[in-house]
Amino acid sequence: MKTRMGHTCICVADLEKSVDFYRKAFDLEPVAELTPPGFRLIWMGSTPVPGHGPSFLELRADEGHTGPYEKGYANNHFALTVDDVAAAYRRHEAMGIVDFGSPEGPYFIHDIDGYSIEVMDRAVIARLLAE
Repeated sequence: MKTRMGHTCICVADLEKSVDFYRKAFDLEPVAELTPPGFRLIWMGSTPVPGHGPSFLELRADEGHTGPYEKGYANNHFALTVDDVAAAYRRHEAMGIVDFGSPEGPYFIHDIDGYSIEVMDRAVIARLLAE
């Protein structure tokens, strides 16, 4: 299975201030914004480096949350992209590590230390960026 780093998600107290920080500190720009029920996400990205696909920093703010997030908060996670998300799902399901999601992706698993990992394929990223 080909696996690549997809994105890292961090929970932030103020999305606009965080967007401004990552724009100024790393030249990242918002490339997508999602507003599922209960939280808001802004994906930050930069121009891809030749030979490497795009990678993203996902900034998340949960509705009703105030102040800084405790480090290690459950919604902090990283994402890996795989070439065959359905096959990866079957493998992870057999291992008993699927937390939630679907074989079409994205879905979440946990590692042996309890870290949360989002698993998706490039088609999911393309679909999210097109919305």
